[in-house]
Amino acid sequence: MALDRETIEDTVKTHYREVYGYCCARLIDKSAAEDVVQEVFLLLQAKSAELEPDNLRAWLYSVAQKKLLETKRDAYRRSRFVEYEEGIEVMDPALVYEFRDNEIEDGEIERIKCRILTALSPQEQALFEEIYEKHAQRTVLAQQMDISVNTLNVRLHRMRKHIREMAEVAWMILIFAAVKMR
Repeated sequence: MALDRETIEDTVKTHYREVYGYCCARLIDKSAAEDVVQEVFLLLQAKSAELEPDNLRAWLYSVAQKKLLETKRDAYRRSRFVEYEEGIEVMDPALVYEFRDNEIEDGEIERIKCRILTALSPQEQALFEEIYEKHAQRTVLAQQMDISVNTLNVRLHRMRKHIREMAEVAWMILIFAAVKMR
């Protein structure tokens, strides 16, 4: 049974503040929360032919949750791009690769690698050693650690993310130091 116009208007009047509060509680930016709520109710109108009037509140929350996740994911993706102020000279990416190949000595890279690995927690160090140096199978290692393979994969993901973040910082420091010396 399709929703009629009156049912849609009643649903908006009844649940708008509730869904808005739900979105505001999960987003810092109020205008982003308003955008999410607007998308939810626009989708309600667009899908009105397919929806049943009995489960509208649950449907609204389900859609709001999905839209919130999309908004947070998009914000995270945008935050990964560096925005430069006008007047700041940006290094040509080709220079970065040229610098990488020609000016970083193997000893420096090895020292950075050692510092990053020693900065890991003891559990992360042990996991790194088992997986990347001893090439242990994940199923066997998970059994030895008395955890599920999924839990092991999550720990590996977090460890790699931690390593990647430290490597990016080290790389930027090296580039900054090289540019300062030029």
